[in-house]
Amino acid sequence: MKFLKKFFNRFKNETEDIHLSRYSGVERIKRIAGYSVPGLLHDGSDYTFCNMDIYEDGLVDCGERVDLEGLEAGINSEKYVFEIPDHAELSFPKLGCWRIYEGRWLYNKDSYYEHLVEVLKVLNPELENLYSCHGKTSIVVDDVEIPSLGEVDGYPIIKADEDDYFSERFKGERFAAFLKRGDDEYCLTSVCVFADSSITLSLTDQLVSISIEEFLAKVTNGDIVSNIPLESKVIIFGLGEFRVSECIDCGNIQEVADELIDWVSKLNGEKTRTMRCYDAFIEYMTTPTVATREALKTRYELVPGHLRGYTTGNIEYRDIPIRIILYGEQEIELWDEYVIAKSEERELPTITVPRPVDE
Repeated sequence: MKFLKKFFNRFKNETEDIHLSRYSGVERIKRIAGYSVPGLLHDGSDYTFCNMDIYEDGLVDCGERVDLEGLEAGINSEKYVFEIPDHAELSFPKLGCWRIYEGRWLYNKDSYYEHLVEVLKVLNPELENLYSCHGKTSIVVDDVEIPSLGEVDGYPIIKADEDDYFSERFKGERFAAFLKRGDDEYCLTSVCVFADSSITLSLTDQLVSISIEEFLAKVTNGDIVSNIPLESKVIIFGLGEFRVSECIDCGNIQEVADELIDWVSKLNGEKTRTMRCYDAFIEYMTTPTVATREALKTRYELVPGHLRGYTTGNIEYRDIPIRIILYGEQEIELWDEYVIAKSEERELPTITVPRPVDE
C-alpha cells in the first residue's frame, strides 16, 4: 500500500483539481501468452544460456524485459547473441559451465532477430497493439529507478486441456538438463515442473510430457543428466550445436530430482519438507517431549541431504542442533565451527538444546 501511494503521488501535482484523495487506487493483471525459445547472453567474455520468453504484446523476457526496439538494439550490440566463439565458456544457470568447440550455429544478426519476430507472429499475426517504451527503459519512483517495463515475472504454464482456452491452468518452474540421444550426443532440454505434478521436456525434437516418476526413472537410467563426457556433442534445438572440451563447473541432477516434490508443494502454496521440518524443530524447542522429538526425526529424515542445513533457519548452526537432539552430543563434531576451533586448539564451541522432559 505504501508503494501504491508513492506511485500515484507522481500524478498529484498535475491532477490536484480531480481530488484523487477521494478515490481508491486499482491495479490489473492481464494474462499474456508467449513462447520460450533458446538464446544466449553476452557480458564481456562471459556467455550464458537464457530462455528468450516472447509474449504476444511484443515484450521479451531475456534476463530483463525489453520491447522489440530494445531486443533489436541488444542483438546489434551483441548483448543478446546467437552464437559464441570456439574455446569460449558457456554457462547454463543451475546446470554448469563448459568450454566448447566445433560450434555450428543457425543464425546471423539479421536472421536471428527475424526468427524471434516470426515466433511473435505466431502469437500475434498482424503484430497489433505491441507494447513500446519508446526508448524509456526506466522510471523514477521516490528517488528509486525501476524498470519501466516491469520485472521479469513470467513462468511456464500448462493447461488441463490444451484445446480449451478456459481450461484450468497450472503454473510451473523450470531448469535445464541434458537429455541423452546417443553414445556421445546430448540435447539441452528445459525441464518444466507443474503444480499438477506433471513435467514437460522442451527444446527436444518435440515437446514431451511425463510424470515425476518417469522423470526420476530417466535420471536413474542416465537418460537425463547434469554432467556429460568430454568431447560429447550438445544440440540446442533452434540455436545450434557444439562439442565440450572442458567442464568448468557442474550441478547435481540427483539433488534437483530430490527437490521435485517440494517444487510441486511450493507451486500449490504448500510448505516444503524443509519448512515442515523447521516447524517441527520449533515445536520441539518449545515443547521438548519424546513425541515432538519423534515428529522432528520423521520430518528431518524426509528432507533431502543437501537441504538439511536449512532446517533450523540458522545459517551459522545449520542442522547441527537437530542432529544433536536426534542422534546425540557427538554430532557437534560435524559442525564447521567446532572442527576449525579444534584444529586451531582453541576453546571448543558448544550448542545447548533441551532434552525431552518426559524421558
